[in-house]
Amino acid sequence: TIKGVKVYDGVLTAEQIANAFPVELPEGFVSKISDFYEVTTTFNTYQGTISNVVNGNTGDKWWSGEGQAVDKNITVVLNDVHQVGTIIWHFCDNDKPNGATIERKATADGGWIKVADFTSNDIENNVFTCTADGNDVKELRLRITAEHSNWLQVAEVELYEFVDVDKTGLQELIVEAENLFDQISSSEKEKGDNEIEITGKI
Repeated sequence: TIKGVKVYDGVLTAEQIANAFPVELPEGFVSKISDFYEVTTTFNTYQGTISNVVNGNTGDKWWSGEGQAVDKNITVVLNDVHQVGTIIWHFCDNDKPNGATIERKATADGGWIKVADFTSNDIENNVFTCTADGNDVKELRLRITAEHSNWLQVAEVELYEFVDVDKTGLQELIVEAENLFDQISSSEKEKGDNEIEITGKI
């Protein structure tokens, strides 16, 4: 939100959004990947389907039917290789990973490369975020590294394309947003529910 003006997700291109903001955005946070081929797990399932973790809805979940044994995993396979930046895992109020590692494959027949290790203490508000630093990703997995009797619940995983652009241009988008907001009457501003959509294409 810029001065009360909401820029809708997906309306602007990744480069426009990145260039529009005067502060630097997290790398890989502006172009969401939806190019999923399949998602699998070596866990038994108690509730939901494993495809729930890539369906774009954090309101549902997949729930294992067994405890967290070392090397049990969830693997996401992409149709194509992507240069991935930010990776966001959404967990649930209960049954979070006790300890796990996020790993990637650059090619389907390549080896696993560590992206990040984490424990339950690193999960904030049911979310763990890491980055693949723009490296190639064909497959991504969460692999358990610390055994626990608790089952595992996962709501969603989000992957964002790595974006490396000059963030000094297109400041006119900011000016346009502020001008549109200034045109709203004082009484309307007091309602606090005004949203202005700004569109543009490169």
